[in-house]
Amino acid sequence: PTYAVCYINRAVVFSQTGRDAQAEVEFAMGAKFDPSVVQSRLNWAKFLSARGQFAKAYELLREADQFARGQNLEIRREL
Repeated sequence: PTYAVCYINRAVVFSQTGRDAQAEVEFAMGAKFDPSVVQSRLNWAKFLSARGQFAKAYELLREADQFARGQNLEIRREL
């Protein structure tokens, strides 16, 4: 129940099948249990950005970027 990747994968499936509310819940759970911080927040930010929620997406990307110390090029590109 604390495996972050499972929540992230479920969130991606929900988002791709039009179940955005469920995806949001799964992304939040993935972020809660993600020890690396980076992957969960990056995926969640992409989801939010695609739906026009840029402020929250930016906040998540900044958190991930700080944890990655500016070394993750995918995050830097999204910012």
